Amino acid sequence: MSSFADDTSPLSTPPSSLSEQENGSKAELVVEDSISENPFDNESSRILFDAVDQLQHCGASRHVAIPQLVIVGGQSTGKSSLLRSLTDIPFPVGTGCCTRFATRIVSKRTAPGTPNQFKITIVEPEVKVEGFVYPPNNDYEDYVHMGETLTADEFETVMNEVSANHMGIRSGKGPDKKNFATQVLRVELSGPARSYFSIVDIPGLFVNPNTVNEGEMHGIQSMIIEYMKKPENLVICVADAVTDVANQGIVHLASLHVSKERCVGVLTKCDMLRDDEETSRKIVNIATGREEHTTKPICDTWFVVRNRSSKEDRSFDLAHAEKQLFETAPWDEIDSGRRGTSMLRKHLSYLLSQGIRGNFPDIRARIQELLANAQKSRAALGDARPTHTDRLKYLREIIERYETHAAHALESPGSLDEQLRARNIVKVSNVEFAKLMLERGHTYQFEDPDMDPLAEVLRMKDEFPDNLFFSQGHSRPPSTPQKHQSFPSGRTPTKIPAKDEIGKDLREEIRRELRAFEGTQLFGLINPQVIPTLYRKQTQNWHKYAHQHIFTVANHVAVAAKGILELVCPADPISGNPRLHNGLLNVLQEFYEKSGQATLRELEKYSDRVSSHLLQTENPKYYERLKAWQTIRLLRSLASVSPDSDATAIYDRLHYTMEDNMVDAVHDILKVYYQISIEAYTRHVTHIIVENLVSGTNPEKGPLKGLSRDWVYSLGEDEVERLTREDETTIAKRAELDKQINELQTADSIARNATEATSNLS
Repeated sequence: MSSFADDTSPLSTPPSSLSEQENGSKAELVVEDSISENPFDNESSRILFDAVDQLQHCGASRHVAIPQLVIVGGQSTGKSSLLRSLTDIPFPVGTGCCTRFATRIVSKRTAPGTPNQFKITIVEPEVKVEGFVYPPNNDYEDYVHMGETLTADEFETVMNEVSANHMGIRSGKGPDKKNFATQVLRVELSGPARSYFSIVDIPGLFVNPNTVNEGEMHGIQSMIIEYMKKPENLVICVADAVTDVANQGIVHLASLHVSKERCVGVLTKCDMLRDDEETSRKIVNIATGREEHTTKPICDTWFVVRNRSSKEDRSFDLAHAEKQLFETAPWDEIDSGRRGTSMLRKHLSYLLSQGIRGNFPDIRARIQELLANAQKSRAALGDARPTHTDRLKYLREIIERYETHAAHALESPGSLDEQLRARNIVKVSNVEFAKLMLERGHTYQFEDPDMDPLAEVLRMKDEFPDNLFFSQGHSRPPSTPQKHQSFPSGRTPTKIPAKDEIGKDLREEIRRELRAFEGTQLFGLINPQVIPTLYRKQTQNWHKYAHQHIFTVANHVAVAAKGILELVCPADPISGNPRLHNGLLNVLQEFYEKSGQATLRELEKYSDRVSSHLLQTENPKYYERLKAWQTIRLLRSLASVSPDSDATAIYDRLHYTMEDNMVDAVHDILKVYYQISIEAYTRHVTHIIVENLVSGTNPEKGPLKGLSRDWVYSLGEDEVERLTREDETTIAKRAELDKQINELQTADSIARNATEATSNLS
């Protein structure tokens, strides 16, 4: 909601005078030329005024920023006398602390012929005040006083009755004394001759606590500051013209806590300066903006008024007296729109009307937002739970909502926030795990790790003479040696890759294993234990990476589970239930630990089985790839044999019993089987072990699936009571939310009706 200090606020753009409009120069405000006599003569404005008054009366102002006039001043500055003139209420005027509590005055015009009426009630404060330490007192809640004419004597009687019997005022100093109250006296006036007006009077600021407790003095200052600080409040700062304005405490507070766009200054007791030309000139300079002093920045608009003295009764014509005073020098230098109480009331009515009209759409939107939030917080608390059945029902409803979101996290994650999409997060983790296994799963690097053997065989066949290859249906070559077929002219034989660093360590490891076993067997044989031994060494990283992956997935699932719990049962004490949230969080932690341990045990068994089982496979890819690699070895060997090589060189290059050829054979068998088995291992980890953890199909269900209705029904009565029992804070919070929701529902109805009623009006 926009505040009065905003550039778009009506309070930041006071109406321009005719001379300013015509000349474009900075002219002084001419209120009577630009403001109607009564801004609330417009039906739409009256409807909104009534709506705002009802909103304040129903307590909505404690939750929503509602524009209002607030009058503040120091002790004995003439504030009460000014209020009598503005509101026609006989406020007590005298020395000492007369105002003991804030007073809201609301004036409304009724239809012609209707009687004058007044209604006095006591309502709760709309600001929290520090400094007052009073015991709770609800004696004010049912107070109502009504009548037709509020006389000075009757109002004084009401003030005394309210102070002593309903607000607990006990004047004096001491621990058993109470000089002020935080509640607000609401005085509503109505009649056919009244105008629309509303103002809040705050007790006057005082410096020396001669007759009150010192803490109460600070409490009053705190109350004034809290009303000043509210950005929706238009502050009328009353200063005594007789006293140096720059030294008055209320002016200093206003300079600290009120932006000048929403502050209107009023200089009272101007009639007491008739014989003081120097002070009169200074006050005139302040009102006209010509005085360079410390009070100038607090506001752009100053009014001068004459007070009604205690000797001047209701028959005294104050307007005429003010006119006589302010039409004389030097007062006549002040713009006529800023002279006198009637002009001040007219200006304040305009600002109040504009503030209400400009901010009403935001007021309604804010009410709806607060109502939705309060209803959400109230729903999180549930109904009162005095019995086991009530507590079980409350817990089951929360867990059912949790189950719904958990199912969405796995089956339709797109409907949830990103951090709750467990299925998506686990999928990404599985892809990263598969990539890690492919790149770093082996202990030693294989030769030609990125080569496709089938494609390489096809490429190499094209480089050799056709009669080196025999298709099905062709006769076998004769057994007698044939003349070596040279390569066609211009064709380069396949180059044998140099034995670089890629695969070097693995070849050396294979060679060591072959030599380790050669003492137990005949030359030319490969011991059957060589490949299983190398396979275990080559796959020893698998379990480590899979173990890390399980932890990663478990943590992702736990984060999603915690997020869902926060969604259905927030930890925030305002919108949720911290006790139940923490209890269920401990349960999720228990599910996390048990399911994680069960999953790791499953992984341990599977990894042991993979590393210790016989190396067997029925996968046709094994035979296909192995044959391709062996063919590549053969073709490379053929390409390395020159036509003039002797038999020994050919034997060393081609015969399988030679150590290098045995290393090649073991390497290729190990490589092909490794590639097939790592695919199977990765798939089993991601599709079986991890999926069991995520979907909760293990005996020890994970956090996403473990927190379920079955779990709720497995709890004993003591466990349900421990999780869902209510402390005094929860009970008080439920009551406060019920009250807030009731107030906001009433406020929403008021705002909606006013909006509908004014929708077709200008």
